[in-house]
Formats: sequence, C-alpha cells, structure tokens
Amino acid sequence: MRECYKKNLLGRFMVDSQSSPNNLFRQYSALSPFKQSAQKSDNSFATARSLGTLRASSSPVKFRLQGSLDKRDRDDYIKLEIAPGAAFSSITNLIAIKGGGIRVTSYLQFPGASPQKVNSSTFAAGRRTQVTNAPFSNTFGVSVQLFVQVRSLKPSKDIFYNSGITFNL
Repeated sequence: MRECYKKNLLGRFMVDSQSSPNNLFRQYSALSPFKQSAQKSDNSFATARSLGTLRASSSPVKFRLQGSLDKRDRDDYIKLEIAPGAAFSSITNLIAIKGGGIRVTSYLQFPGASPQKVNSSTFAAGRRTQVTNAPFSNTFGVSVQLFVQVRSLKPSKDIFYNSGITFNL
C-alpha cells in the first residue's frame, strides 16, 4: 500500500491511501479539535486559506478540505497556486455535507487581474462524488491562483463540509 502524507488546512497531517478509494483520507493528529473561531479569517479572496502549490507531477494530487459555515460565517475561501508546467485533466470531488446545502464556485486569477469565475455547483446535504472534466495546463510561464468559494445556501443553519479533492493527471 502506497501512502502519501500531506498537511491539511488545519495543520493536521493526512494519510492518502491509494489502496482504498472509499477511504481517501485517515486523520493523524496531535492537535486540538477544529474550532470554528480559528477559521474566521477565510471569508474573502484576500484572506483565503492556502493549500500550497500544485506543481508538475506524474501522479494524481489529493487535498482535503473541511470547514463549517453559519449565519455569521457564510463563506469560506480556499486557494491553490498552480505553478508553470502543472496540468490536470479533471478534478474529482468526494464531498460530505451535514446541515444544509452549499454552493462551490471556482475562480482563476492571473497576476495583476481580478479572479474570474470558472465553474459553480450546488450540493445538498449528504455524500456524493462529482467529476469535473476541466482540463487545465499552465503554459503561461507564471503561477496562477485557483480559488474555491464554499457558500452556505441557508445562512441560518450550521453547515459542516468535508471534501477530498483529486487533481487527475
């Protein structure tokens, strides 16, 4: 079994198990449990949580996103830098949502420009898999930013989401 260790958004280390597609991630952490108040700063493009940099690779790259939304914190923004030469053929999103629906919108931002909307999908509470056939190759010679906005559809409810995202090559 081949395993890859990655750090998730909250600083916890995740193990991505290639042998078990139904259990993409298992959590290994000595950190305290997730606290909503610690995530208040990810409510805009400027303060988006960073996943790091997606570089040219010969194998799929996986990330884990988790968070919560409520009436005071309706949006979460996440960003990923896409380095020159990085490419992917599609994105697979395994997502679990508790408490209500969300809208997931992706944006690309080139240096010196505003973020431009690329795609948007709405998800009801529950579990599902979404595959987006959106081939992308960064042949621009500069890094570009991929932003993901997660927005609550019912701001009066507490909503929790957990997502395993794979960039397929």
